[in-house]
Amino acid sequence: MTYKRRYFLRKKEAKRFLREIAEKENIDIINFLNLKFEVVELTFNHFIFLINGHPSFIKSDIVFPTLINDYVLNQFSTLTVDMGAVPYICNGADVMAPGIVKVDGSFKIDDLVVILDENFSKKIALCKVLYNSIKISEKKHGKVAINLHYVNDKYWEAFKKISKRT
Repeated sequence: MTYKRRYFLRKKEAKRFLREIAEKENIDIINFLNLKFEVVELTFNHFIFLINGHPSFIKSDIVFPTLINDYVLNQFSTLTVDMGAVPYICNGADVMAPGIVKVDGSFKIDDLVVILDENFSKKIALCKVLYNSIKISEKKHGKVAINLHYVNDKYWEAFKKISKRT
């Protein structure tokens, strides 16, 4: 995975970017103000935003945090899946209702949630939910969340390349 270019954002642009994320996802971004923002433009017209050199956000059709952005991800609701679902989700599969063992937090349709594995509570994916938290708890079959970013995906591989060149 290569990238087209890498550049710094002006402070004004960085603040605007952070405000948009904070409003959309209802998260606290105060700790990100006054930090260095870089943008890495990937070859497939997606962007990775680095904050102080760490991959923090991804922009494709929507903007979402990376799986290594613990400060932001810890503010999201979670779905815990059984270990049988983990290999599929880590290969890009969407989350299906039978694999969910626990729902933490409340969310509405189209919100982002973090997917955790059952044994170690590790973050394995970030998904957009198709139902609210009450409905997902009641669902017994079918797709409940769309996988946006998962361990070892194209973004994950780009993080490795970026960090080697930093």
